[in-house]
Amino acid sequence: SVMNKIRKIVAGILIPAGLVILAYTPFKNYEMGQASEKSQTVLHNLDKNEVAENTKAPATFNFEDVHPISLSAVLDANKDKTKINAIGEIAIPEVGINLPIINGVSDYNMLRGATTLKANQQMGIGNYTLASHYSPAQNGKLLFSPLVHAKQGMRIYITNLDKIYTYRIESITLVNPTDVHVLDETGDDIITLITCNDLNGQKRRVVVGKLIETTDVKGAPESMTKVFQTPIRTY
Repeated sequence: SVMNKIRKIVAGILIPAGLVILAYTPFKNYEMGQASEKSQTVLHNLDKNEVAENTKAPATFNFEDVHPISLSAVLDANKDKTKINAIGEIAIPEVGINLPIINGVSDYNMLRGATTLKANQQMGIGNYTLASHYSPAQNGKLLFSPLVHAKQGMRIYITNLDKIYTYRIESITLVNPTDVHVLDETGDDIITLITCNDLNGQKRRVVVGKLIETTDVKGAPESMTKVFQTPIRTY
């Protein structure tokens, strides 16, 4: 069932980075630099037309196929020429997060950005849910690792290149992997970000923000558009 699949994603795919990758620091750093450059290029060239195309493209939610980060997984991803189906971008400037939002869940996508957890999600409507890996590598600056520094009141920005949606962080909680209620609709327009809390992976960190503003990209103030210039750090 759909709920069983969602349960598996919350319980399983956000397993922290395997220790094996931490032992290959110089090579790993090079590979991560290559990956971040690829994501940067994707976002630099992204436009509204491509977002619409990527949104309509078939997306899979292969929850069972997502594994802990390993050196081989990073190498395989960097050899993979599969298109990154970016449908937007997320930025939390106060903690240093800037990532592609990618449609669909897979090993490849989870190493490249923040992935949608449910089909047909719409920015600014309902509970918009995203997940990405936690890792202590690179001083905890990769993917969703900086969420450990999130605080109430901070702003989360997402964009589909047509509009920018601004959310204010309302809560940061630690939940058990089986607490799938965090993906449920609440009746409010919110964003829910999920990652592991530490290397043990016993808890999930859940950051919830409430929509406070919707702005057209065209004519948006520089103070808002510049948040998407934060460096991109992925595997």
